[in-house]
Amino acid sequence: MAKQTKNPTNANKNSAFYKIDSYPLVRRDGIDIKRWRAAIRSAESRENPNWVPLIEIYNEQLLDAYLFSLMEKRICNITNTRVTFVDAKGEIDSDVDIEVIKKSWFQLILTEAMNALFWGYSLIELLPGKGGIDKAVLIPRQNTIPQWECVTIQQGDTSNTIDINNTPYNNYLLLINGRTRLGLLGVAAHLAIRKKDALGDWASYNQRFGSPIIVAKYNAYNPQTRQQLDRSLREL
Repeated sequence: MAKQTKNPTNANKNSAFYKIDSYPLVRRDGIDIKRWRAAIRSAESRENPNWVPLIEIYNEQLLDAYLFSLMEKRICNITNTRVTFVDAKGEIDSDVDIEVIKKSWFQLILTEAMNALFWGYSLIELLPGKGGIDKAVLIPRQNTIPQWECVTIQQGDTSNTIDINNTPYNNYLLLINGRTRLGLLGVAAHLAIRKKDALGDWASYNQRFGSPIIVAKYNAYNPQTRQQLDRSLREL
């Protein structure tokens, strides 16, 4: 994405989010098993990991209304649940400001923590402001390499990265890993691809054979009328 500001303020001059040059472009074309397998190999590469192809496939999967609604349901179950803060003994910590759960940045953390289960990871940056955290932003997943714990300035370019464990980034960046390396979307990918193919084949079948039989009547004593009618039926 284009930089948020050409002259970052003191609050974000060391921000990884504001150093990313371009917004990740989403590829919207057909996906198949071959492309999915190649994307997995690219993401798991030891020498030059690139998550961009796999994230593009995940974005395409989310066009499935049923899959999208299941994900949203699980996220809403968490974000709409009452939150309490407890200490090491399991007792309610009265020193924590309970109003923090109403902040938009806290809700984003909860949402992206759940999304980490689906996508495999979420990298969140907490942008400081006056008196604490001002807001939270999600570092685009196309610019994140979770196994290296770094952020690429240019999408897919591993030669120029930001190590999230280095100062000052380690003070503001929060990496949340899912339970599986590729996320639950990676597990469901092959089923989503085959479902999309099956629906496409079924739609083609319905378009060709789903219409009712057309009955045309003509004057049997006029061969020219029959020929014209035959041409008209073939052009349907």
